[in-house]
Amino acid sequence: MAENFFIIIGKQIFIVFLLMAVGYAGGKKKIISDDLADGMTGIVMNLSIPASIVLAFQREYEARLVREFILSILLTAAGYALFLTLSWLTIRDNDQKRQNTLRFSAVFANCAMVGIPLQSAMFGADGVFCGAVAVAMFDLIFWPMGALTLSAGDRKSVMKRSLLNPCVIANGIALVLFFGRITIPEVPKEALSSLASMNLPLCMIVLGQKLTRKSLGQLFTDRGSLLAAAERLIVFPLLMIVVMRLFHIHGTVAMSALIAMAAPSAASVVMLSVAYKQDSELAACTVAMSTVLSLFTMPPMIVLGSALLLNG
Repeated sequence: MAENFFIIIGKQIFIVFLLMAVGYAGGKKKIISDDLADGMTGIVMNLSIPASIVLAFQREYEARLVREFILSILLTAAGYALFLTLSWLTIRDNDQKRQNTLRFSAVFANCAMVGIPLQSAMFGADGVFCGAVAVAMFDLIFWPMGALTLSAGDRKSVMKRSLLNPCVIANGIALVLFFGRITIPEVPKEALSSLASMNLPLCMIVLGQKLTRKSLGQLFTDRGSLLAAAERLIVFPLLMIVVMRLFHIHGTVAMSALIAMAAPSAASVVMLSVAYKQDSELAACTVAMSTVLSLFTMPPMIVLGSALLLNG
């Protein structure tokens, strides 16, 4: 079973690094400028991610899914509350931008790109549905929190802008469509699918472009990045297993939540760092390093979770 995990995770990571290599080469050759990377970030945040959120909930309504939906929300929300608290206590840096970047890298996982293929392979449509809920919760927490934490200005106006974030609005639309049992017609759905398909390549190209700012030798030598990666890949998944065992949560919902929370740092951390003028180079290095290391940490976590969570 572990071999299958290695194959799935390895394939996803190989795709990621090929796309990152395109961004890195483009940055080195000055084909992809900072302005172009910033423009790609805007496309991802305002168009591509919202489209993927809406599509994730376009599946046939079933009453049993409501229970899984609610349980997935509670698990994900509890996980983020725990992770945010621990990261605030353990990740400290004199440089505020470094501290913000490392905390976001530790807390928020690439639950879409890495998580959903694994959830699909293990549990089919039900795993993807639970994974989509984790992705939705990610967007509902990540983008507003990013705006509130990193944006300068009046808190009231920042809160208003964060609630009007395209990703938050897309979540609202997706849930209305799902619970209203509304299916998007084929042609608009294809258009949304085309927008959503840009998410991965643009994210990774921007990440690769930002890596040109630092020596690749720095990838595994920054202590802050190593701490963030250790928390993201080892500490937080183990905590999720403990929490689910304590509350007797098992089965597809439990394993889908574990997979989502065991994934490497989210590429969206780089997008956020670019958008709010944080340490985007550090974000790129941390995301790249945690992605490499996840090849060795995710299979053991999934095997442990399968033994402890699948049958209660």
